[in-house]
Amino acid sequence: MMQNVMANQQTSSSDMLRLSPREFGELSRFITSRWGIQLPPSKKILLEGRLRNRIRSLRMSSFQDYCEYLFSPQGMECEPLEMIDVVTTNKTDFFREPDHFSYLMDNALVTLAGSGVGRMGSPLSVWSAGCSSGEEPWTLAMVISAFGARLPF
Repeated sequence: MMQNVMANQQTSSSDMLRLSPREFGELSRFITSRWGIQLPPSKKILLEGRLRNRIRSLRMSSFQDYCEYLFSPQGMECEPLEMIDVVTTNKTDFFREPDHFSYLMDNALVTLAGSGVGRMGSPLSVWSAGCSSGEEPWTLAMVISAFGARLPF
């Protein structure tokens, strides 16, 4: 009997910490308009998980409470930076996602080189979305340089 009561309490507690479609829409639209970060519906669980600890640290019991606070005058003063800090990935490293750089070297650059991009006088522009302290663009430069060194000119 006691286990059933505890299980029901846990269920209702975790249900309150679930994003409704309306709350997800409000938060994702806010994040997109403020920082340009797109959060499609497939990112709902990610957003829910990352904000759950923030909600607990604020001693709130639901995403509804959190949304009301965030969009209040007081919340808009200090919470957006706290929120985006937990929502975004705060990790930077050389070769952070090794599979991405392997794909770049073994597939994308091979295709581009075959089409003539990057050859004498034909520029190749690259962009790194995640580069808080610069390791990712430096990694791109190293990979492209290593690939270029393999090309016969």
